[in-house]
Amino acid sequence: MSDTIVFLQLEHGTLTKLLDLVDSLRDEIESGKEPDFGLLKLLFSYFRDYPDACHHPKEDVVFRALRRKAPELAQDIGNLIGDHEALALLTEQVSGEVDAAARGGTPSAEFVASLRGFVRAYRGHLEAEEREFFPVAAKQLDKSDWTAIDFDVFDRADPLYDESSENRFRDLRRAIWKSAATGTPPNEPNAS
Repeated sequence: MSDTIVFLQLEHGTLTKLLDLVDSLRDEIESGKEPDFGLLKLLFSYFRDYPDACHHPKEDVVFRALRRKAPELAQDIGNLIGDHEALALLTEQVSGEVDAAARGGTPSAEFVASLRGFVRAYRGHLEAEEREFFPVAAKQLDKSDWTAIDFDVFDRADPLYDESSENRFRDLRRAIWKSAATGTPPNEPNAS
């Protein structure tokens, strides 16, 4: 399997943890707790910043290579690029709802439903890629395809793990670690 696929799957693991965190925050809202709008805003800032601007474009490069190499198999997968565009629009919509709810006080049932719908759509997308897209790409694309893909895929560090972005997403990293109960990673000296 290509290193590119492995890397994309690792990013899916991070996205899954973030979706778990959105679910947890939604559960708290439903139980009547005061929403942590700061963390919700940070989560949606991340979803707009990294998956929409970097992760999905990387997958699009792989999908285009697959479509050139095995168009019939790519057609069976569907419109992955269109799915990414739809997720970006959904992310913008729900992000705006988070901002509005933060200004408006008590979250509405519609807001809670939007969070639930966002998580459901995102999880469904990730699961479909894991089940349909990645295995087909790994099987159909050869070493020369992956070399070309690796050249085309621009490198941008995930801001959750990039030292230059450390301050911006520190609270989000801590929330992930806390929710996963995995403890503090060695490179995060002051996490609590």
